[in-house]
Amino acid sequence: MYAQYARHIRPGMRIIDGGEANTVAAYDAGARRLVLVTTNYGTAQTITYDLSRFATVPNGTVTRWSTQTGGSERYARYTDTQVASKRFARSFPANTVQTFEIEGVVL
Repeated sequence: MYAQYARHIRPGMRIIDGGEANTVAAYDAGARRLVLVTTNYGTAQTITYDLSRFATVPNGTVTRWSTQTGGSERYARYTDTQVASKRFARSFPANTVQTFEIEGVVL
């Protein structure tokens, strides 16, 4: 689980409000990259991310990494999530940590 944070939230990034209690958000102004790390401690659920507070969020593919504690999925990389109109949603199995990198974001 540590990799979800350490490999994506790098020194110099600005920690910002993640929008919900189980999300840590970091922004790299130079790279115009937003990183969201969300932990789902409970039962399976779908989380919708509203990025409308950002000036620019391009529509397109979001790269994500997923780890399910106690399961076989360990830091698996996917490109199956799409931002549209500054929003995206992702299903979270129980006891899962997912990291999302959204490129081209401007505060």
